[in-house]
Formats: sequence, structure tokens, C-alpha cells
Amino acid sequence: MKYLFSWRVLGVYTFFIVLLSVFPFKEGSEVGIAFLDKIVHFCMYAGLAFLVVNTFFLKKRRRFKMSAFFYVFLLGVALEFVQVFLPYRGFELADIGCNFLGGLIGVLFVVGDGGACPVNIIKS
Repeated sequence: MKYLFSWRVLGVYTFFIVLLSVFPFKEGSEVGIAFLDKIVHFCMYAGLAFLVVNTFFLKKRRRFKMSAFFYVFLLGVALEFVQVFLPYRGFELADIGCNFLGGLIGVLFVVGDGGACPVNIIKS
């Protein structure tokens, strides 16, 4: 399980989010699901925050929760600003809000640190 929380997995997941943020996709309303893009933002950034906070915890980074949250939040803000320059994407404050909430929730789930998910599955 410790391989899930590694720099390599974190890099691949971050790259995945960057790709999804810059490529054109259909709006949720075109697919038939209201607020689909907001749900996707929340889930992607909650997953990223979960990976970041647990990777930082395993690597014994100081202030790992705060560092993980800032990593996730700054990535989300930066990618929203990049979308200003893309003709097929757009900047939305609501997306930043969903990124923020997803990052906040994801950081709470620290495996093995007595967080919201205190089960120690890292050493198994």
C-alpha cells in the first residue's frame, strides 16, 4: 500500500489533472448531468489532496497537511488562470471553490496519523 503514496504516483495524478484541465470537454449540461464539472473538480482535487497529504506524511515532511493543501490549492488556481488563455476553456470562480473544498476534504483523510481515517494501512 505504501507504493500508492509515492512521488511517482503523485506526479502521474498531477499530470492527469493538468491534462484534463487544458483539453476541451463537453459541458455537463450537454451530457445531461447538472453541475457535472463542479463534481469532477471536487473529486479530482479531493483525490489529489489525499495522495499529496499521505505522500508528504510518509516522506516525513514538516507541516505536511498545510503543505499538501497549498500544493493542491495553488495548482487549482494556476490551472484556472491558464484556462483564461485557452479559447475552448474558461475561468470560473466556482471551479476554484470546488477545488478548494475538494482539497480541504482530501487533506483531512490522513492514513495512519489519527486524522479522519486513522487506520494504519501504510505498514501492511
